[in-house]
Amino acid sequence: MNEEFLLIVESLEKYKDLLESKNNEVCDGMTDGEKRAYQLGIINMYEMLRQIIEHDRNEGNYNVFVPEIKEEESGEYDLEDFVKWDSKNRE
Repeated sequence: MNEEFLLIVESLEKYKDLLESKNNEVCDGMTDGEKRAYQLGIINMYEMLRQIIEHDRNEGNYNVFVPEIKEEESGEYDLEDFVKWDSKNRE
């Protein structure tokens, strides 16, 4: 097993709170309609991710979000295969 492999677990709520705390900064200069659209986008994205994660967790699975992954590499991995995939991509 790859000894450098580390699983970092964070709350999705943390990122929602961070985005909401930046509302005034991000929305500076926006019209009221643009502000509402931006805030609705944050809420919708959060809810979509929350529902995906909750559904998979109820099935006994955990989601791993990788910023840049090839479509053909996405899918289901057991821990050993994921570590192999991760090690290969770090080379």
